[in-house]
Amino acid sequence: MRTSQARERLLAAAVHHALESGIADLSLRQLAAAIGTSHRMLIYHFGSREGLLVAVTQAVEEQQRAALMESGLTPEDARRSWERFSDPALWPQERLFFELYAYALLGRPGTRCNGPRRWVETCRMEVGPG
Repeated sequence: MRTSQARERLLAAAVHHALESGIADLSLRQLAAAIGTSHRMLIYHFGSREGLLVAVTQAVEEQQRAALMESGLTPEDARRSWERFSDPALWPQERLFFELYAYALLGRPGTRCNGPRRWVETCRMEVGPG
């Protein structure tokens, strides 16, 4: 197996594991064991745990970007949304939102969240029935 094929296979396994179980609290050795490889192979292909996390993040972002564009969102819609969401004045709220949302996704006590459902309902009202 060529190096790039091995790297892609390992990255796909790491992405799958991250989406199914999370990876933030795992050491490189634990993650390697979970995806059926050694920590040395992960270091060889990604340089470090942080390098692997960057690669996983980029792969998931790519998947999400593709799904967003397939949804019918125009580039102009995306640009306007990005301008709004990337406004530095919103950073404190965004940081808090993602911090609390991450706790909710992890099932931490007292963090039950209906945020996504509310967003879907809001979008449905704005766009209309699909």
